[in-house]
Parts: sequence; C-alpha cells; structure tokens
Amino acid sequence: MPTLSRRDSWHRMSTPMLEYQDLLTPELIWNIEQNKPSLVAKDLQAFGVPTEITHSVLLARGVYKWLSVRRQLIKLKNIWKARIVETLAKLKEAKRERNDYEVGYLRGYLKAYEECRGEVRALCHSERWQAPDFDCQAQVHLRGLTKHARRKEAGNKV
Repeated sequence: MPTLSRRDSWHRMSTPMLEYQDLLTPELIWNIEQNKPSLVAKDLQAFGVPTEITHSVLLARGVYKWLSVRRQLIKLKNIWKARIVETLAKLKEAKRERNDYEVGYLRGYLKAYEECRGEVRALCHSERWQAPDFDCQAQVHLRGLTKHARRKEAGNKV
C-alpha cells in the first residue's frame, strides 16, 4: 500500500472498501476523509446497510450533534483568534495613551482568550487514533488495531 500525503482522501483513492484495514494505522488513518455522516452512510451502504438507516442511527445516537459541535468549536476558535487580534490592537492603543488600567485589563482579557483558544485548538488537533474513555468496547477494538498495526510494521522491517 503506498504512503499517501495527509491531504489525500479516502474517496479519491482507488482502494476497494474492504481494504480499510490497510489504512487503520496511527500514521495512515489521516488519509481517510472524516467528519461527515454521509461518508459513514456511503461506507456502510457498500455492506448493504441502507443510507436512510445509517443516517437515522447516527442522528439518534448523537453523532450528528457531535460532528456539528466539532465544526462549531473550529468556528469558535477562529472567532477567538479575531478577538485576540482586536485586543492586541486595543492594547497597543492603550499603551500609546499610557492608560495603565486599560493595559492591565486588556492583558488579562488577552491571556484568557489565548488560553481558551489554545485549549480548544488542542482538542480540534488531537489524535484521531483514540477511543472515548467511557466506551470499553471501542477501546478494546482500538487496542486490537494497534497491536495489528505494530505486528504488520514489525513484519515490514524484517
């Protein structure tokens, strides 16, 4: 299996659906397009699951919501970035005017925005190779995939 750049996506690849296993490694998982219920529906349709059923289950189980929340977090991160830029401009003006109270206030305000944005950014950029901490079955599955990927990697190095 060729190594793909992170910008390549699953649907652009000519790899058959059943070769997911070849891409399920911590390094290659980034090559699979993500975050759209329609992608999951398309994948499961290849196994005979009707698209309407997949969409209904994803909606009922809250997957739609959390994919939407993820997008909202990304947008919020960008809003905070704009507010940081705006606050920096105000801080520069307050310094120029020698308004010590305003400078102190804006520094605190800036620090809070930077901390919040950094924490949300870390969540948005976290590893894809993880399972929810409250889902034991998902954790067991991920551990099994990890072992499989390590064995395969060790076999390729020999």
